[in-house]
Amino acid sequence: YATHIAEVEVDVTTGEVSVEDFVAIHDSGRIINHQLATGQVEGGIAQGLGFALMEEIKQENGELSAKGFTTYRIPTVRDMPSHAHVDFVEVLYSKGPYGAKGLGEVPLMAAHAAVSRAVAHAINTTITAYPLSPEQVKRNVALSPVLVG
Repeated sequence: YATHIAEVEVDVTTGEVSVEDFVAIHDSGRIINHQLATGQVEGGIAQGLGFALMEEIKQENGELSAKGFTTYRIPTVRDMPSHAHVDFVEVLYSKGPYGAKGLGEVPLMAAHAAVSRAVAHAINTTITAYPLSPEQVKRNVALSPVLVG
């Protein structure tokens, strides 16, 4: 289990989103190596942020249009939260090795949800399409009953 909370700043004019603060708490059973577990969560935060805000698989005639990382945007250190806190609730799992549980994909999905919901809350609308590129955010802002007019 995990709880992720993202604090975002949204420029409603440009559609730019920046993740300012992030908290991730995981119940992963016994943590055998805290440094590696923290790195796993931080990597998942980066992937979830990319999934929510920038990564998009475009196709032309059934082929990927991105020919490499020059045309396919992924998060860099500049896109990461200014502040991030990762912690673990260590409740031993009787069926896991040494009381441990898995810590694979959970951070990615939890981070995506946290960032997406934070943006939706900031602009007071429901998000229905990803990624939340600046153009997509501006379209969502235009639909927001509170931010329009």
